Amino acid sequence: MTIRSETRKIERTAAEKARLKAIRAAFQKSKPTLEQLAAQGAEIMPLGTYLAVQQLLADMRRMRQERKLTLEQVAEKAGMDKATLSRLETGKQPNPTVDSLFRVASALGKTIGLRLEGEGPKGRSRRSRKSPASRT
Repeated sequence: MTIRSETRKIERTAAEKARLKAIRAAFQKSKPTLEQLAAQGAEIMPLGTYLAVQQLLADMRRMRQERKLTLEQVAEKAGMDKATLSRLETGKQPNPTVDSLFRVASALGKTIGLRLEGEGPKGRSRRSRKSPASRT
């Protein structure tokens, strides 16, 4: 059995080709540091955040497949394009919006929980503080 992957050639104008060629040439000479990229306005995502989002998307894909739902079915429920959902699931959309993640989760009948962790005021952990109702 032979598996073929179809690719489409991206049609670019002469101006776009020249711009991309100049960018490639600039990066070949000196690769910028994270600080330099950030100074130029690039969005930098911490690796831990990136990996957590990719794990969440992989879990969503696995869940969709276990439920034998197609990309088209979930995309329609989520109110997004099938290609967009595919890019999310395969990691080709590197920085998905929180809204997109919540919509896909909802289409799968799930919710995403967010919580704030870490140190609170004066070095106390936010999780260990008692709520006003529980204080006596």
